[in-house]
Amino acid sequence: MAANTPPLLLVVDDSEPGRYVSVRTLRNAGFRTIETASGHEALTLADSERPDLVLLDIRLPDIDGFEVCKRLRRNPNLPSLAIIQMSATFEAAEYKVRALEGGADTFLADPVEPAVLVATVRAMLRLRHAELQLREFDRRKDEFLATVAHELRNPLAPLRHCVELLAQSPDSPAALQTCLPIMRRQSEHLVRLVDDLADMSRITQNKLTLRLSSLDVMQALQDAIAEHRPDLEAKQQTLEVDAPDHPVMLAADAVRLGQVFGNLLANSVRYTPQGGHLAISVHETEQEVSITFADNGEGIDPKDLARIFDLFVQVTPHTTGLGIGLALVHRIVQMHGGSISASSPGRGAGSTFTVRLPLGELEVKDDERREAVQFRDSARPKSQAAPTRQRVLIVDDNPDVADSLAKLLESMAHDVRVAYRGEEGVRAYSEFSPDIVLMDINMPDMDGLEAIARIREAPGGTRTLICTLSGHGKTHAVRAFDAGADGHLVKPVGRAELNAVLARS
Repeated sequence: MAANTPPLLLVVDDSEPGRYVSVRTLRNAGFRTIETASGHEALTLADSERPDLVLLDIRLPDIDGFEVCKRLRRNPNLPSLAIIQMSATFEAAEYKVRALEGGADTFLADPVEPAVLVATVRAMLRLRHAELQLREFDRRKDEFLATVAHELRNPLAPLRHCVELLAQSPDSPAALQTCLPIMRRQSEHLVRLVDDLADMSRITQNKLTLRLSSLDVMQALQDAIAEHRPDLEAKQQTLEVDAPDHPVMLAADAVRLGQVFGNLLANSVRYTPQGGHLAISVHETEQEVSITFADNGEGIDPKDLARIFDLFVQVTPHTTGLGIGLALVHRIVQMHGGSISASSPGRGAGSTFTVRLPLGELEVKDDERREAVQFRDSARPKSQAAPTRQRVLIVDDNPDVADSLAKLLESMAHDVRVAYRGEEGVRAYSEFSPDIVLMDINMPDMDGLEAIARIREAPGGTRTLICTLSGHGKTHAVRAFDAGADGHLVKPVGRAELNAVLARS
């Protein structure tokens, strides 16, 4: 049924006067109706016309309504059908029980007030619609989980191969030269996948937030093009850009708008064949700027256009990704006060995505965005150049995380001590007197927040820079700051984030 088409109701009643009244009442309420007086014809009509609801009398001339109801429920072509059974004769409780156990959604004694009939029909349709939505969401969830497993295995496979190769040839410069670029690319891909999953959580909880600044749309576009230039060249695709030669300024979150442009351009590259053509055009009016991404690639079936921005939806066969990107793009554009639309003549005919954003200042309620490293105050170090040699204590119950982080810091010429439990970390602090403590939050015996409180009570504890480590952003950062931490690092931590912390000490 199309979105604006009234629901179709099938009225089954062998009483012509009763059927006439029901049909007239329902049509006056805005429903479409079809009708029949027999059970067999009701089954045929239901299978061919696919009504949204059946109003079903029990006493019929060929087969009774109980049997009709059971057969309707067994029909795989009618998964969302609502059934209301009615009777002027069989009103006893035993008949109501039989009707409901046979598959009816509710039972009405005939005659029924027209207002009650209409209200009951609407209620049953709402329930069936909600059930259908839940089934669809459950189906998408199963597909999404299978997709997540597949997408995570893609980067994990080359990482594991490289680990095996390096284990077999630990002293081979050739193996190292081959493996390092692969491991770097695949680990960055894993980080992007995890970031997408975190963004998905923010979408579903309505917690995605922005930090606005004065932004040149043209610069954001150029950055996205530069990022994907190697992909364009690898597929020998041409990119035509039609844009003003002057800045187009608006208030926007640079990181999030970069996600929008990067995602749309990446999709154009991915779904356009070798040697294909892509085009980006930017047009300005007094009120808004429109940015259009067009390609001559795989295209989109017109029936899928209405749901392409829904979460977990993937409309292209054999696609990659988590089905999050366009939903995230849609949400980010909306939060900027703009809109996004998609169009395509059909499969194989290319597609076009148009983003419209208002020019001028935007009003938002929250100016926070996720950062890989957050500090208690808003000040940033003047320079993040490599700081002098410092003493760093790492406390993390995951040995692989702690040891690999220690090796990274040692390669940066710092003195490092590792502890694998909260209590062990508190003891190591008194023995080691570090300049910086990197503290995991979730640990089994004493969590990181309690360990921070104990360190702050120790001699010199108030002068030590303490940063917590977690896979969570804002939520754990707030808890960490309340417990006395100076900063919060989101795992996985890289050299740039460590330098930011070291420069604060």
